[in-house]
Amino acid sequence: MKKIRHLSLIELTAFFDAFGIPLKRNKTEKVKGRDNGIFGVPLTVLLESDRKKDPGVKVPLVLQKFFEKVEESGLESEGIFRLSGCTAKVKQYREELDAKFNTDKFKWDKMCHREAAVMLKAFFRELPTSLFPVEYIPAFITLMERGPHIKVQFQALHLMVMALPDANRDTAQALMTFFNKVIANESKNRMSIWNISTIMAPNLFFSRSKHSDYEELRLANTAAHIIRLMLNYQKILWKVPSFLINQVRRMNEATMLLKKQLPSVKKLLRRKTIEREVIINTDASYKPQDFKGTTKIALFKKNEEFRNLEKELCVNLFGSESPEKT
Repeated sequence: MKKIRHLSLIELTAFFDAFGIPLKRNKTEKVKGRDNGIFGVPLTVLLESDRKKDPGVKVPLVLQKFFEKVEESGLESEGIFRLSGCTAKVKQYREELDAKFNTDKFKWDKMCHREAAVMLKAFFRELPTSLFPVEYIPAFITLMERGPHIKVQFQALHLMVMALPDANRDTAQALMTFFNKVIANESKNRMSIWNISTIMAPNLFFSRSKHSDYEELRLANTAAHIIRLMLNYQKILWKVPSFLINQVRRMNEATMLLKKQLPSVKKLLRRKTIEREVIINTDASYKPQDFKGTTKIALFKKNEEFRNLEKELCVNLFGSESPEKT
């Protein structure tokens, strides 16, 4: 997916440029995450640890457990993501998770779905960098303000998703799948797509830089809108566009062709180097009969670089500018 990411960034820049919108990637603060524990640890670090248990895991195991706890008994719980749960229990579970999760000593049976929902939000809110990078938000805000069709907005979002790091994209896909399960029970839990997007936007899109109240409001509204787009187009959002696949295929074909031709090119260059050394090292002690048949000098007749040297050697060796004249 590395090539897909790079191509997506190029396509995203071209996409916004077509609308006259400069895509300026604002510098985000680099916050060093924790090296161990659960909360405040980068996704890549969590996955590196989890893959010691399950080499094929793509979504942090602790996050999967949060999903499971909510799905067990909380999908029909009213206001599941609006309520804060028991503060004392949440604090206790957080400390225990940090200390015991990686050693498989944490007892999940005692945690209820409300605490799991609270800690799920905290998990994303306390990541060193937000799950979805906010540096593209200004361009997306400008695009929305110009009022293009929803299809155009989705095209921009699709490229933004393809440009995400693998850990972020896989986690985001699992999260949106989970949210759609919650929304499917809206009649009982009162969690509509608007409620989910509004509540979760600050946890998934955040900047540690200072902004005015107006800028914060625009960021929150745009982030909520993006989440709604993701939830509405969940089935096609994570599929790599065919034109990107074709570009990668052409790049791979060009690379393979170059690898096939490279030995021949190297061989040719090696031969040219040897022949050049032969000419340079040739002196007047050689006899004309040494050059009968296909001569070394004749091989360079069409080479501008050696033409003058050829004439000079022929004069010295054969008494004329061409061996055939002798």
